[in-house]
Amino acid sequence: MDFLQLNGESEQVANLYVHFTGFFPEIMQRLVTGEIYSQKHFKRIQVDEQRTPASILDIIERRESAPEDVRATWQNYEFYTSDAICYSPKCEALFILDAPQLRQVTTENTQDLSQSPMALTLDDWNALKAQTEKVLYLTAEEMSAVKISSELFSSDRSGFDLKKEYCDTEQKYKTSWVPINAHYGKVIEFLTRGYNYQNYLENVSKGRLNLSLHTQSYFSNFKPNLLIPLSITDISQACTIYGTENPCRTDSQGIYIYGPINLIGISPKVAIAKEDARIRKALEAGESFTFNGTLYAPVEKQ
Repeated sequence: MDFLQLNGESEQVANLYVHFTGFFPEIMQRLVTGEIYSQKHFKRIQVDEQRTPASILDIIERRESAPEDVRATWQNYEFYTSDAICYSPKCEALFILDAPQLRQVTTENTQDLSQSPMALTLDDWNALKAQTEKVLYLTAEEMSAVKISSELFSSDRSGFDLKKEYCDTEQKYKTSWVPINAHYGKVIEFLTRGYNYQNYLENVSKGRLNLSLHTQSYFSNFKPNLLIPLSITDISQACTIYGTENPCRTDSQGIYIYGPINLIGISPKVAIAKEDARIRKALEAGESFTFNGTLYAPVEKQ
């Protein structure tokens, strides 16, 4: 596959988003370090800035707001992400945002997945389970409810019902998409990080840009305690969010390899621009904000 153009005309100079395609360990290492192995120098050399792998939320936002000249590219391809899922032998589940273990993988340390950063020990599992900010824990019973809910509806409904309520203040009926059960909603809310996906889901009824958690046979095929990167599919497959061992195959040496897949590397300039915009918005609204761990609050005029 040729490399995809993910930057609009106004963004190309900064090269904010870069497409990486190939085997998962190789391209993740290249994305995170900005290095490639040089046959000429017999060592790894720096060829790009260090980038952050895109999350599910990053891709959803770009599918809605990328410049028109590249928006279709964001919508029409499946991308793996920095978000992950891991099952315990008891079928409990951990959903992990920006899983640091995925950024640690290399072609060397994934030759045996059971010894790779993607394989969680019992201590690793318990440490992640205790976290609340970037980790969501579901019991086996809760995960069963999520699996059942996602299979009850075809992909064009995406695990959501259309709710109609009368708004007294506006004196008219308003509609919104609501998850079909609390556990399913908890997972979607977590993976989208509280993003207001109502406009995104409004397109579901038009047969576009669907968002759901794909939990069919893939989940039953998970290996316990193995961290699996989540991917978000293209429009033709209903933009499903799912985690699976596929594409995971065994080569002639019995080595598990992820690939070929697509990843997106995001420049640090994007985070800086978002942080600047957040602070500017707070200042213009006269609201408090945090920066580098310090809280800044407006001072009342005497």
